[in-house]
Amino acid sequence: MTDVHLNDVGIVCALGCGREQVAAALFAGHAGGLQWNERVLPGKKLMLGEVDHPLPTLQQWPLALRGRNNALLQLALTQIQPAVDQAIARYGAGRVAVVVGTSTSGIGEAEQALQARADSGHWPPGFTYAQQEMGAPAQFVRASSGAAGPAWTLSTACSSSAKALMSAARLLQMGLADAVIAGGADSLCRFTVAGFSALEAVSAERCNPFSVNRCGINIGEGAGLFLMTRELGP
Repeated sequence: MTDVHLNDVGIVCALGCGREQVAAALFAGHAGGLQWNERVLPGKKLMLGEVDHPLPTLQQWPLALRGRNNALLQLALTQIQPAVDQAIARYGAGRVAVVVGTSTSGIGEAEQALQARADSGHWPPGFTYAQQEMGAPAQFVRASSGAAGPAWTLSTACSSSAKALMSAARLLQMGLADAVIAGGADSLCRFTVAGFSALEAVSAERCNPFSVNRCGINIGEGAGLFLMTRELGP
């Protein structure tokens, strides 16, 4: 079977933005940006991992591609863009594919719009249903990166990004692409937090993994993208 390689990575999460910052915070034992939050799920105080790094506004993009999920993806993509540019120069834009996993896409924007409509009777300006389309993340990464190969989004709950990497590997092994931007993103929204809360899977405090006293997980947000090829280097 043909080998595939993860040649570069861009990451943003509650620990920080960029692999150096994330690694430093992780190995220093930081709390991972976990903060008490009552805004995402009103009436319920939970410890959530929210990205506090400034996000790009995406104002230059069509309304359907604006939103927190794609802004997180843009932060991750920016970190690997030089390697992506090298891959495009070497293989051609049509040979660089995109596979992204997500559970949320723009659901957070839809939640806010629905609440605004309930309060005022009108849809707020700057909202379109297309923001929550599951295909939007891959469409956005493809357009922003300059890639022109196949692009699609996978949404299979917690396994979404893992399956995106598997799908990217198959593209490379079958010779359908020479490089793939692969990974995923999820942004904090009521849909996810309420869902895991209903399953009684959310810890009331900072989670305590691998402990006999473990009582659940903390929900967070973030994005990670790899540049994958059959060879080491772009």
